[in-house]
Amino acid sequence: MIQDSAGRLIRLWAEPLVAVTLLIMLITFMINDLRVSGWFIALASIVGLALMVWVVNAIARARLRSTSDGKGVVLIDEGRIGHFGPDVGGFVDIDALSRVQVAGATDARTWILTHLDGPPLSIPTRARDADQLVDFLASLDGVSPLRIHAAIASEETETVWQREET
Repeated sequence: MIQDSAGRLIRLWAEPLVAVTLLIMLITFMINDLRVSGWFIALASIVGLALMVWVVNAIARARLRSTSDGKGVVLIDEGRIGHFGPDVGGFVDIDALSRVQVAGATDARTWILTHLDGPPLSIPTRARDADQLVDFLASLDGVSPLRIHAAIASEETETVWQREET
């Protein structure tokens, strides 16, 4: 019993741990070897910035995965979001999205994906594999993973993204 939970915990936090370890190794190398040339420091700084972004995203995804006990399963495939729930479900193409919101009580937050092809699709933030939505929706203009996580942590209905009128 303890071994199963320890294995699950290790799998959950492995990516953030690797990202933090690489960032610490890079910082240690840069501090200990100050004789390197300017171009190398610039390159190492760019790599360090990318690692910091990875650390933030990995921790955010791990936090979402740790709460995946909600109803249904999320499937993302080639620009399409699918939700298979016990009561409702559906699909929506990313090109058809007009608004993305997160609503509901803190312990029962729900993604509301409004689209042009039909009624809004509701997906519990705790649904299995719902953490994949963070990276998928971050491809929309003006959406960042940090903005998504702030919306999930909020108590209010938050609009994460809305299509600009053309």
